[in-house]
Amino acid sequence: MSIGVAESVRGASVGRRLLTALTDGLELVRWVLMTSSDPEDPARRLYRSTGWAVIGPGFSADRVIMGRSWPTT
Repeated sequence: MSIGVAESVRGASVGRRLLTALTDGLELVRWVLMTSSDPEDPARRLYRSTGWAVIGPGFSADRVIMGRSWPTT
């Protein structure tokens, strides 16, 4: 799956709400995703601000794998 936010609405919490809507209520406790290796990329900054961390290289030099664990309830 791939999601994106139009540049004109970046900074309005649209990406954060999309990410929350996609992950809320899911039973998995660990998640991984691949994103830009650029630490200043808007998507990567969003992931980092919501608890994701780089866990390894992606499939190309311009990508990284990020992971996050959710607490079990």
